[in-house]
Amino acid sequence: MYGNWLMYRLSTAFGAAVLDAKRYINQFPYINTILRLANGMTSNYNGLQVTLTARNFHGISTNLGYTYSKALDVNSSNGGTIGTDTYNLALDYGRSAADLRHRLTFSPTFSFPSVQGYKGLLEGWKLNGIFKYQTGRPWQAGTQWGDSGGVGRASRPDFFGDPGDFAVDYTGQNFAVFHPGGTSASGINPQTQTPYTAGDLAINTPLCSSHARLLATLTANGCWTQGGSAITPAPVGVFGSMTRGLFDGPSFWNLDTSLSKRQKITEGFSAEFRAEFFNVFNHPVFAQPATGVTCSTTTCNLGLTSNTPDVAATNPVLGSGGARRVQLGVKLIF
Repeated sequence: MYGNWLMYRLSTAFGAAVLDAKRYINQFPYINTILRLANGMTSNYNGLQVTLTARNFHGISTNLGYTYSKALDVNSSNGGTIGTDTYNLALDYGRSAADLRHRLTFSPTFSFPSVQGYKGLLEGWKLNGIFKYQTGRPWQAGTQWGDSGGVGRASRPDFFGDPGDFAVDYTGQNFAVFHPGGTSASGINPQTQTPYTAGDLAINTPLCSSHARLLATLTANGCWTQGGSAITPAPVGVFGSMTRGLFDGPSFWNLDTSLSKRQKITEGFSAEFRAEFFNVFNHPVFAQPATGVTCSTTTCNLGLTSNTPDVAATNPVLGSGGARRVQLGVKLIF
């Protein structure tokens, strides 16, 4: 609560300062935007890394690794983007896009006991596995509600409640609900394909109206709710209270396995046969959700995800998160 109060005070003060600085637009109307480039970004990373290694224990070799960490920065984009307030970069200080609180890897290898004879067919068999688990990366609602801060670019909205309420759910059982702006119920509800009623409006939704700082912007833009929390548009002239990276994206876990056989053919020539299984359990894994707060008559996407991480990264061949794949290979050794 103290963090939200401090962000509110800072956003109000610096939002007013930026608006005051815009008085020069009357003196220099031919100048659209003035950008100042400086190396003022900051970042930090703190982590605990633990590794456990076992070598050839009754045929088992394994490496277990765990990392507990937190990454914070002002901007996670390559090359940087325009921040909330050029005069106060601290307003954008928050969880980095690459922040992973927990990450666990487990890679065991089991060498089957060899049986002499049979032309070496019962020798050189190995079973390998790689298991990965990590908690979700941060995400937040977007800035499509416009220039509520009056800084010449879109700014973040306000947030009330528990960030854990805005959970990413691809099953359609627990998703964020959009409450439209306006004063009359009209149009189609894109989440149910049924008409809105007066009770669906943001101004008639207690969770929205009781926590919106200005009913005018609430009426103009609408509101999002999930659980007991709400995302509302910030008033004109101030910055939104939502911090960067407020919500947790979907977690990730995956198991890849392989079965290999080393076969000696001659004294100096051998071959290794491999059968590899990627995402052996065919477990569905999803990428980061959509962040747009605007809602059309057919689509509402905030918090919804429909791509696997590899597809979202435009790398469906080598990336992680795809459906089960099996491949066979042979390596010649001489």
